[in-house]
Amino acid sequence: MDFLSRFKYIVNKNIVLQTIYEKSKAFVRIVPFYVIEESADIRDVSNIGLKMNANELSVMLLGPSDMRQISETPGVKDTEEALIERLNNRWICLGLKHRGNVAAHMWCNLMACDSKLLSFRLNHGEAYLTDARTLEEYRGKGLAPYLRVQFYKHLRNIGYYKLYSITEYFNEAAMNFKRKLGARPISLYVHVCLLKRYMFCILLRRYNNRSSNMA
Repeated sequence: MDFLSRFKYIVNKNIVLQTIYEKSKAFVRIVPFYVIEESADIRDVSNIGLKMNANELSVMLLGPSDMRQISETPGVKDTEEALIERLNNRWICLGLKHRGNVAAHMWCNLMACDSKLLSFRLNHGEAYLTDARTLEEYRGKGLAPYLRVQFYKHLRNIGYYKLYSITEYFNEAAMNFKRKLGARPISLYVHVCLLKRYMFCILLRRYNNRSSNMA
């Protein structure tokens, strides 16, 4: 068990430490996270586990006319206008439609990784995957990995092979999800925010081989 996992275990077992930790968030927020590299070359989709008939789903690039529905998706904080602005700034939004409605969608930025935790410019042939959402009535049907693989295929077809995403260290569900699709961590950071105003990142570790473990 590494230091971060041990720290989480100790805090979760001690009610006093839990209280201190929760109250400290008003002054300092510490978020460890991975920068993940995902492969656009994935071919084996046998472990996706899609629980719907793929013929009933339409995979398509979403445009300005779809942004009202996307902005109304639970969990999406951006307005319709802000989402349209994304499209105008070299973002791509891929969606799965079922009976005319967007059941799941996901975004990709071709210019930069612009996470609230870390930002950096991308080179030619690189893309940043983010903001994946599935409507509640479609959750548990394997739409998220199916859509992600479809996005890999689309990006590969237009010349983008090096894909990045960001996953918080303790988000085990997301880690397992990405691991099944062949993703690997390339670096581990901690993001620190003081008084909700001063922010900085510290690099904790770089990973150099595909055998790196995300857990």
